[in-house]
Amino acid sequence: MGRPMLARLLAGAMATAAIVTVSGCSGEQPAPTSAPVDTTTSMPTPAATFASDEEALAAGVAAVERLNETSWQLVNDPGRDLGALDDLASGTYLETTKDGIVKFREDNVTIEGDIKLTGQELVYEKWVDGSVDLQFIVCADYSNFHRKKPDGSDATAGGAKESQMIVTVEGESATSLKVSEVNAWKHDVDCA
Repeated sequence: MGRPMLARLLAGAMATAAIVTVSGCSGEQPAPTSAPVDTTTSMPTPAATFASDEEALAAGVAAVERLNETSWQLVNDPGRDLGALDDLASGTYLETTKDGIVKFREDNVTIEGDIKLTGQELVYEKWVDGSVDLQFIVCADYSNFHRKKPDGSDATAGGAKESQMIVTVEGESATSLKVSEVNAWKHDVDCA
């Protein structure tokens, strides 16, 4: 993921919307294909199962929002430990998010505003050994998101104000979901 995408996502979570910036990705991605719940593997306990696709989608979007909020706080408060992200993102995406925050800190950039996320479609929900992977499409509205230079001028890159992203999260429950992947899908869309 390029630094510009990281900037937007950081913007949204910054990192997904945090550092989850979409502008750095090349071109539009093909539409994901919906997949049914994988019933060939062991199923989670009933308490861990989402009641509906809408509930699963809402939990996924909430995970991205938690990551974005924490990412912005970390950019704006360089004294805070980046370990605060360890429960919000995983794998390569966690490292990319941390690298993006370090870059913002080095450049003395701060974040103002927010990225409004709208969950659009659950692509799949896959349970394996009591853990779930969710993939979904989210629309991110960047119109109220700004990166500020030390002199107060706006460092926000121009470009699409609304973009669709394909996000993957993983975890054992709705409140433990971690963002593991964010990819740009379509730019200049209408999130309404």
